[in-house]
Amino acid sequence: MPNGVHNFEYLLNGDFYKNYFPETEIINANIKLNIEVEREENFMIAGFNFSGYFELPCDRCLQPCMVSINGKNTLFFKSESNNTEETNIDIDIIIVDKNVESIDMAEFIYEFSMLLIPQKRVHGKNHYSNSECNQKMLNLIEKYSQSESIEHRWDALLSVKSN
Repeated sequence: MPNGVHNFEYLLNGDFYKNYFPETEIINANIKLNIEVEREENFMIAGFNFSGYFELPCDRCLQPCMVSINGKNTLFFKSESNNTEETNIDIDIIIVDKNVESIDMAEFIYEFSMLLIPQKRVHGKNHYSNSECNQKMLNLIEKYSQSESIEHRWDALLSVKSN
């Protein structure tokens, strides 16, 4: 790649995630990825800009739900010959051999996009402010999460707590 700024645009779908990373829980995806690469003689900066959505299992009802993502990340690459010994290596810089002609970015793309997924993934609410989760599953959760009372073997501890 010649020196200068280069822009690349990709559309990531579920096939990208399933083919490269079969263990993923992503059902489908529609992610627009812009990568801006600034290349110098011995250094390269790659800026990643993600926007779109993932289709993932809902944490509450396990049905597929859409999760929007937007975010940016940056990678720094430094090219060196095999004989160069770097004593103070920075964790944020990836060292690549000068003779390398291409760099596979799939793993970086996967990791950066996974970091954009919110910790809690649940369906949103409809225009009536009701959850869009599977109502049958919510009913089952309600049915099995109701505890009748605390077991009697813990009554002695509860009396200590109240004193």
